[in-house]
Amino acid sequence: MRRLSISLFALLLIVSACAPGTNAAMSGGGDAEILTAEMLQPYAGGTLMDAIQTERRQWLRAQFEDPVKVWLNGRELGRTNELSTILVSSVIEVRYLEPRMAMAEYGVGHTSGAIVVTTR
Repeated sequence: MRRLSISLFALLLIVSACAPGTNAAMSGGGDAEILTAEMLQPYAGGTLMDAIQTERRQWLRAQFEDPVKVWLNGRELGRTNELSTILVSSVIEVRYLEPRMAMAEYGVGHTSGAIVVTTR
Protein backbone atom coordinates (compact mmCIF):
# COMPACT_ATOMS: atom_id res chain seq x y z
CA MET A 1 0.00 0.00 0.00
CA ARG A 2 2.78 2.41 0.93
CA ARG A 3 4.65 1.57 -2.27
CA LEU A 4 1.50 2.32 -4.28
CA SER A 5 1.09 5.69 -2.54
CA ILE A 6 4.68 6.62 -3.27
CA SER A 7 4.29 5.53 -6.90
CA LEU A 8 1.12 7.59 -7.32
CA PHE A 9 2.77 10.62 -5.74
CA ALA A 10 5.79 10.26 -8.05
CA LEU A 11 3.52 9.95 -11.07
CA LEU A 12 1.58 13.05 -10.05
CA LEU A 13 4.82 14.96 -9.58
CA ILE A 14 6.08 13.94 -13.03
CA VAL A 15 2.80 14.83 -14.74
CA SER A 16 2.66 18.24 -13.10
CA ALA A 17 6.28 18.94 -14.06
CA CYS A 18 5.52 18.09 -17.69
CA ALA A 19 2.38 20.20 -17.87
CA PRO A 20 2.58 23.33 -20.02
CA GLY A 21 3.74 26.18 -17.86
CA THR A 22 2.63 29.75 -17.74
CA ASN A 23 5.93 31.19 -16.62
CA ALA A 24 5.74 33.71 -19.47
CA ALA A 25 2.57 35.10 -18.01
CA MET A 26 4.07 35.40 -14.56
CA SER A 27 6.35 38.26 -15.55
CA GLY A 28 3.36 40.25 -16.77
CA GLY A 29 0.90 38.72 -14.38
CA GLY A 30 -1.70 37.66 -16.87
CA ASP A 31 -2.63 35.61 -19.88
CA ALA A 32 0.34 33.92 -21.60
CA GLU A 33 -1.28 34.54 -25.00
CA ILE A 34 -1.62 38.31 -24.76
CA LEU A 35 0.46 41.43 -24.21
CA THR A 36 -1.38 44.69 -23.63
CA ALA A 37 -0.13 48.25 -24.11
CA GLU A 38 0.20 48.51 -20.35
CA MET A 39 2.35 45.37 -20.18
CA LEU A 40 4.52 46.70 -23.02
CA GLN A 41 5.13 50.08 -21.32
CA PRO A 42 8.69 49.21 -20.15
CA TYR A 43 9.65 48.74 -23.83
CA ALA A 44 8.08 51.99 -25.10
CA GLY A 45 11.30 53.18 -26.73
CA GLY A 46 11.91 49.96 -28.65
CA THR A 47 10.44 47.59 -31.16
CA LEU A 48 7.85 44.91 -30.65
CA MET A 49 10.51 42.28 -31.42
CA ASP A 50 12.53 43.47 -28.41
CA ALA A 51 9.53 43.19 -26.13
CA ILE A 52 8.43 39.76 -27.36
CA GLN A 53 11.96 38.35 -27.14
CA THR A 54 11.97 39.31 -23.47
CA GLU A 55 8.37 38.69 -22.42
CA ARG A 56 7.13 35.87 -24.68
CA ARG A 57 10.13 34.31 -26.43
CA GLN A 58 8.22 31.05 -26.98
CA TRP A 59 5.90 32.86 -29.42
CA LEU A 60 8.81 33.10 -31.87
CA ARG A 61 9.55 29.37 -32.06
CA ALA A 62 8.75 27.86 -35.44
CA GLN A 63 7.54 24.28 -35.68
CA PHE A 64 7.97 21.87 -38.58
CA GLU A 65 10.05 24.38 -40.60
CA ASP A 66 6.97 26.61 -40.85
CA PRO A 67 7.53 30.14 -39.52
CA VAL A 68 5.20 31.90 -37.12
CA LYS A 69 3.16 34.36 -39.17
CA VAL A 70 2.56 37.96 -38.12
CA TRP A 71 -0.73 39.78 -38.71
CA LEU A 72 -1.03 43.55 -38.29
CA ASN A 73 -4.47 45.15 -38.00
CA GLY A 74 -6.15 42.28 -39.85
CA ARG A 75 -3.61 41.96 -42.69
CA GLU A 76 -0.81 39.44 -43.03
CA LEU A 77 2.48 41.24 -42.47
CA GLY A 78 4.91 38.33 -42.90
CA ARG A 79 7.33 36.49 -40.64
CA THR A 80 8.50 37.36 -37.15
CA ASN A 81 11.38 39.52 -38.43
CA GLU A 82 8.68 42.07 -39.33
CA LEU A 83 8.12 42.63 -35.59
CA SER A 84 11.30 44.75 -35.70
CA THR A 85 9.45 47.30 -37.82
CA ILE A 86 6.69 47.90 -35.28
CA LEU A 87 7.25 50.45 -32.52
CA VAL A 88 5.96 49.40 -29.11
CA SER A 89 4.53 52.89 -28.57
CA SER A 90 2.02 52.26 -31.38
CA VAL A 91 0.77 48.89 -30.06
CA ILE A 92 -2.59 48.44 -28.35
CA GLU A 93 -2.43 44.66 -28.03
CA VAL A 94 -0.46 41.63 -29.18
CA ARG A 95 -1.99 38.19 -29.10
CA TYR A 96 -0.48 34.79 -29.86
CA LEU A 97 -2.75 32.24 -31.53
CA GLU A 98 -1.71 28.62 -31.19
CA PRO A 99 -1.62 26.73 -34.50
CA ARG A 100 -5.13 25.28 -34.23
CA MET A 101 -6.65 28.69 -33.52
CA ALA A 102 -4.52 30.45 -36.15
CA MET A 103 -5.61 27.98 -38.84
CA ALA A 104 -9.25 28.36 -37.84
CA GLU A 105 -8.96 32.17 -38.02
CA TYR A 106 -6.58 32.64 -40.99
CA GLY A 107 -6.51 29.32 -42.87
CA VAL A 108 -3.84 26.76 -43.65
CA GLY A 109 -0.15 27.55 -43.39
CA HIS A 110 -0.13 28.47 -39.71
CA THR A 111 1.36 25.29 -38.23
CA SER A 112 3.55 27.40 -35.94
CA GLY A 113 0.75 29.76 -34.94
CA ALA A 114 0.31 33.48 -35.47
CA ILE A 115 1.17 36.70 -33.70
CA VAL A 116 -1.70 39.17 -34.11
CA VAL A 117 -0.85 42.84 -33.54
CA THR A 118 -3.34 45.67 -33.10
CA THR A 119 -1.97 49.20 -33.32
CA ARG A 120 -3.38 52.67 -32.79
